[in-house]
Amino acid sequence: MINRLVRRVIGGVFVVAGVSVLIFVLARVVPGDPARLALGPAASPEQVEALRERLGLDEPVTVQYARYARQALTGDFGISLYTGRAVSADIRNTFPATLELVLFAMVFVGGCGVLFGVASGMRRNTWLDHGLRLLSVIAVTTPTFVWAVAFMLVFGFWLELFPIAGRLSEWLLPPERVTGLYVTDALLAGQWRHAADALHHLVLPAVALSLPALGQTARIMRASMVDVAARPYIEFARAYAVPEGRVAFQYALRPASIPVLTILGLELVALMGNAFLVEKVFAWPGLARYGVDTILYKDLNGMMATVLVMTLLFVAVNAVVDAVTVFVDPRIRYRRDS
Repeated sequence: MINRLVRRVIGGVFVVAGVSVLIFVLARVVPGDPARLALGPAASPEQVEALRERLGLDEPVTVQYARYARQALTGDFGISLYTGRAVSADIRNTFPATLELVLFAMVFVGGCGVLFGVASGMRRNTWLDHGLRLLSVIAVTTPTFVWAVAFMLVFGFWLELFPIAGRLSEWLLPPERVTGLYVTDALLAGQWRHAADALHHLVLPAVALSLPALGQTARIMRASMVDVAARPYIEFARAYAVPEGRVAFQYALRPASIPVLTILGLELVALMGNAFLVEKVFAWPGLARYGVDTILYKDLNGMMATVLVMTLLFVAVNAVVDAVTVFVDPRIRYRRDS
């Protein structure tokens, strides 16, 4: 296991380095002058050229990348042309908001997706199976922003059950920062009202973000359960009149969850990237929304930092999923050891 994690870390270093080179080159070839966009159309050519020199944009691309890589290794991503603040500060302020949104969305994806998949797979070709499969298809094929707008209109404006903007009500101060996750920080501080309010704000965007991934997880879990349910040891357990619930959750769930674990790891990172649509609709101050804004503004420093953070998260999640998969299915470990 240790050797495998070491290989993952080494491979991850090359992945991050390759992505940094690729996104750096692509950011430089995209049309548009960052200095002109930052200063506006009223700025003189002399002012634009002075800003280009200050940002180092007049130097060769190789020199720019070497300087950027050296600074990025120390946590210095430069100044954002979009916000005028240090990019590292922007990342610290926006990343916890997106992470909290994605983690709560993953609760729905992992919990409801697996449960629906198990129920559908163990009740194959019944009305329950057909109904869950139809709902899964609808969830997968409907874009995230459609769910977000629909939830806002129905549950926010019409029924007025949930708030539709921000992470916390205006009359409440954010809890003391420990993790940056409002619900967690409020619970750690014993501020139950703040925790309940932050959780109330999370429901609509988290559910809207989770539905496509939830439908995909349910479909994959169903297919895996159908495959496992046809194996001899499952038929043997049923022949001995083992309760169906015990067959599903004690004997079939663990081997059937192997492909789902891999998908959940990929879905976590995908949700980080797809969250900008939900964050735009619900005015959620997260990293995904910040990243899209920096791209539209051609803020090279902010764009690079956002992509690097997403890449690091992708590498870390893949390493964790790989370790969990080996732990859940010992056959993988034994096969590789042999």
